[in-house]
Amino acid sequence: MTEQSEMQTTNDAASERPLILIVDDFDEYRDAVKLYMEASGYRVVEADDGHLAVEIARATLPAAILMDVGLPKWGGIAAVRDIRADAKLRTCPIIVVTAYGTTGLIQEALDAGCDEVMTKPVDFEHLIAVIERLRGKNKDALAIDAR
Repeated sequence: MTEQSEMQTTNDAASERPLILIVDDFDEYRDAVKLYMEASGYRVVEADDGHLAVEIARATLPAAILMDVGLPKWGGIAAVRDIRADAKLRTCPIIVVTAYGTTGLIQEALDAGCDEVMTKPVDFEHLIAVIERLRGKNKDALAIDAR
């Protein structure tokens, strides 16, 4: 196998891995989640504010989004609403990951259209299980829509 074909095979395998959008304004937290997600077989894109998150989501159509709510410029709840308004992203699982686990915030996130709310610090194994459960649910929804 030539070096070029080896690189193409590696790129093809990487592109088959699900893409996760991590949205958080705390660099160290994003880095930690990114490392874990990549080690678990995902590709990762990142955003540090809600506006950028919406732009990246529209451009990349991720398999799932991990969204913080306390973001500069444009908060996570507003970003969730905007993402849900996009027909191409309507079934994309959105998991709000926040340090603020108050009942009111949880309800606001669910009302905005997120699928799940998790509080920090996150149990990464549980996070992966939730992502896979939500992705499976959405695959079923897409199969029904295609009929």
